[in-house]
Amino acid sequence: PSQGQGTMMTWEDAADLATLVSPHLTGSSHSDTPDSAQALSEALHAFVAARAERCARVQKYSAQSYMGRRSSRFFPKQLLRMKNSMKEMKFVKNGYEPVRIP
Repeated sequence: PSQGQGTMMTWEDAADLATLVSPHLTGSSHSDTPDSAQALSEALHAFVAARAERCARVQKYSAQSYMGRRSSRFFPKQLLRMKNSMKEMKFVKNGYEPVRIP
């Protein structure tokens, strides 16, 4: 992804990871029992499952859009490419929903 997109996804990852993991690390629920370790492991797996699809989508879009492709100098072709790019960016941006703890 571009630097801006990569940075934003990093913040999304941090927020989601903190939301999923913090209940297992703070307060009275924190302990070194096997149950606590299992709950933390499940939280990490939930994080990976929630983020993997969107990260793959952004990486695929980025590779198809930027990797050494030369831009046409023909103006109508540029307009068509920009229009298509806008549609693809909407697809990439959709799909992020902050993780919520029930």
